Amino acid sequence: MTSMYAFTARFHSYDGAEAAPDIAHHVQSTAAPHNGLEHIYTEATPFGVYAVLFMHANGAEAAEDAAVEVCRGALQRAELRGWNFTWQGPERALNAGASW
Repeated sequence: MTSMYAFTARFHSYDGAEAAPDIAHHVQSTAAPHNGLEHIYTEATPFGVYAVLFMHANGAEAAEDAAVEVCRGALQRAELRGWNFTWQGPERALNAGASW
């Protein structure tokens, strides 16, 4: 049985001057079903774009590996040339029965 995990990354341009691209679109379009990406929430700030990735996986390590994989995959796209991401962590197991 898989659990849901949340991870935070900050995407930022190397020079800090570029307009924020649609990070959610790029991450979602590079994720494959086996990555377990359920949802991504992004927020553009003066310091970059913060992204929270919600991942289904059989454990925290597998979820984190998959989240990093889709973030790195997104950075391979031409539209994100000049961008990088900083892993903000830590991972957290989400209780599926909890109310939001």
